[in-house]
Amino acid sequence: MAGTLQLLQTLNARICHDLAGSIGIIDNCLDLLDTKDKSISQKAKSLVNTESGNLVKKIKIFRSVYGRSDGEKEMSAVYLTKLMKDFFDGNGIKPKLHFEEGIIFLDAHIAKASICLTILASENIHSNGTIDLFFSKDNVIKIIANDRNLNLRKDNLNVLKRSGKIPITVNNCREHYVNILCDKSGYDLIFDEKEDSFRCSLVKR
Repeated sequence: MAGTLQLLQTLNARICHDLAGSIGIIDNCLDLLDTKDKSISQKAKSLVNTESGNLVKKIKIFRSVYGRSDGEKEMSAVYLTKLMKDFFDGNGIKPKLHFEEGIIFLDAHIAKASICLTILASENIHSNGTIDLFFSKDNVIKIIANDRNLNLRKDNLNVLKRSGKIPITVNNCREHYVNILCDKSGYDLIFDEKEDSFRCSLVKR
């Protein structure tokens, strides 16, 4: 119970941290909207519009990934695709989702884990990098991120690999959360390490 409480508290701190940037920019720009300098007020308005959109996207995906609805067991492939498309719109990185024919719904926990892993991978590649997700009917999900300048934190990867007992921190709480989602659904994380790519498979036990 103590570990669960610590994870919840740390995830909340992480979410607040991720939202604070957009909220801070909006707050600062609101004070500049009525300035007499039109060029400054126009730039402030543009930034408010941009960051408002970013804030909405973050809240929407955070609610879907970290929240829970009553009786939630599945997430539709259509909803997952739209969620990812909206979140990464304008980002430069556009994950491509590939579903084997016949897949309509996914286990909700595993869909959330897939989104988390995609976001984690996207934070470590540049705008010319690529991310592909493959969903197969034999309960295997592959996430492949490619970038010549890929830079993944080993400490965070070690959490996903369960290499020893690593304390929960604001920097690695999402990885701990992914592990719990996998345990709840009976999935293992398998990594194929390469210098220029992040390759992770979620495989049903």
